[in-house]
This record gives sequence, structure tokens and C-alpha cells, in this order.
Amino acid sequence: PPGASAVAFNATVVATGSVGHLRVFPADAALPTASVLNWPGARYTRANATAVAISPERQVTLYNGAGTPTDVLIDINGYYQ
Repeated sequence: PPGASAVAFNATVVATGSVGHLRVFPADAALPTASVLNWPGARYTRANATAVAISPERQVTLYNGAGTPTDVLIDINGYYQ
């Protein structure tokens, strides 16, 4: 909603194609060095809960640090104001 500054969420990767990691960050920020989720290979399903700041437009960017496509599910649990 308007006034939100961050969101709490669960990120889940499914159907991973290779080893990799997921980075989630505000849409107006540079790519961070830390990931929110890591997986060891192909055909894994992994989940993690975390929080991330959002851009003034209330958007985030997802970065797939794998060399292959990966499906990502994001479940928003709440927001910070």
C-alpha cells in the first residue's frame, strides 16, 4: 500500500535447472552481493522467509543467479510502514 517501505515474504524456487541462488532487492537499487536463497543443483524446491526494502514505486527485482531458468514463487506475508 502507499507508505510501505518494505515487505516480508516467502521465496520458493521450484524446477531449478542447475546450482544457483536468488537475490531480491529494491527495483531502484544496485544488485546486492547477498542472496536470500541458495540451491545445490537441478530439480530442487527450496524456500526461505525474509524481508526486503521496496522502491518508491513499491517494486522489487528478482535476480536468478543460476545459469538456467528457475521458477520462483513469492508469497507476501506483510509490509512495513
